[in-house]
Amino acid sequence: MPARRLLTFTAATLTAAAIVGFALLAGHTQPDTVAADTVPVRSPTPDEGTWAATAASLPVTSDLDADESPAYRRADYGERWADVDGNGCAQRDDVLARDLTDLVRSSCTVTSGTLHDPYTGETITFPRQLTALGGSPIGRSIRLDRIISLRAAHEGGAWKWSPERRQEFANSLENMLAVDAEAARLKDGRGPAAWMPVDAFACEYAIRYTWIAKAWGLSIASEDRDALSTTLIACER
Repeated sequence: MPARRLLTFTAATLTAAAIVGFALLAGHTQPDTVAADTVPVRSPTPDEGTWAATAASLPVTSDLDADESPAYRRADYGERWADVDGNGCAQRDDVLARDLTDLVRSSCTVTSGTLHDPYTGETITFPRQLTALGGSPIGRSIRLDRIISLRAAHEGGAWKWSPERRQEFANSLENMLAVDAEAARLKDGRGPAAWMPVDAFACEYAIRYTWIAKAWGLSIASEDRDALSTTLIACER
């Protein structure tokens, strides 16, 4: 990817999607979420000097941990899009309002906007337009994706948390991004060893995955830890 395109896309992506949630986690084991329009814009600081070192320090989920944990159930992670930050809007609309540009809202509800998708680098119009005949949608659709999936968090220790903490994590703004629906489907909740976004967002994605795991006290699969470390070393982060 040409350097100019890489730098341009990275800057736009950080402004529109990635960096806005970072400040929620700094220095907190259990972060407090805040309204999307009041999230401070600043980068987190790695605990171990570099992000690669911080990733390498993350605890690894052992076979014993997997054997002890109960089966993952989505119902154990509370209400979908629960207003955990108390701003009166569902978390889905908070994320869309944060990540989309050219935004149109009706009260809390986001009715239209434009997404510069961090996972693919594509620009997506929301909602999808309808064809003149038949009313079928055309173009790409948008979906909210969790950087660390609920299943991965469950296996990494979230099953031990209180129901309230699990619901807070499930609806935390810093762990969710508005992305291309097909890219989210292909990711399918997998960790960084099996899936990473386009190169322009890979470094920031690895930082964010590392930071969320560290702040919430989650262990991760050994292959995911290796993938994060390798990516961040290559990024010189």
